[in-house]
Amino acid sequence: SRAASGRAVRVAWALASLAALVNVGFMVQGRTGYVVVLVLALVVLGYRHGWRGTAAAVVGGTVLVVGAYAGSSTFRLRIDQAGTEWVKWQAGETRASGGVFDRLNFFANTWRIIEAHPVLGVGTGGFSGSYRAVIAGTGHPVTRNPHNQYLLAMAELGVAGLALLLALFYAAWRDSWRLRDDRDRLIVHTLLAAIAVTSLVNSMLLD
Repeated sequence: SRAASGRAVRVAWALASLAALVNVGFMVQGRTGYVVVLVLALVVLGYRHGWRGTAAAVVGGTVLVVGAYAGSSTFRLRIDQAGTEWVKWQAGETRASGGVFDRLNFFANTWRIIEAHPVLGVGTGGFSGSYRAVIAGTGHPVTRNPHNQYLLAMAELGVAGLALLLALFYAAWRDSWRLRDDRDRLIVHTLLAAIAVTSLVNSMLLD
């Protein structure tokens, strides 16, 4: 909206952005979007206004989260559900399920693969078979996706794979500074931030 040519266009873009924010916060069932919105606010405001923008994003994000938790039953349910699933996983329950509970099991089981093959991993495409072997007899569901791009890279390609993945992100960030247009550079930075953060709870490149 900042680059729009006229006031009416800027207002239209602002309303579209607000609608997208409401959609992520109150309509979409996933929780990943909550985190991405806050991270992007940090990136954009920090980029535009330096440390003052970063501080404003932290304060504004905190107010937004508290307000959404108090005023939205959907938001509150999703956050409370995540806490409940974490407690159940910590207690060693085996019959529970849910996005957070299942991810924690995926992470733990994938780490067992990494511990067995730390240097070069099990090979590209080898995750599914290795995961199936690791969970044999546990009753855990089979998956081809550990919902963490960093763990997937390490499981299939070892520490070298993780290093290459991080090098890929770094190369894109480094080369973005060669762009002459600030808007183009900011687009690259926000895209990288979204992918890097989302990769903690999703296998973004696999998805």
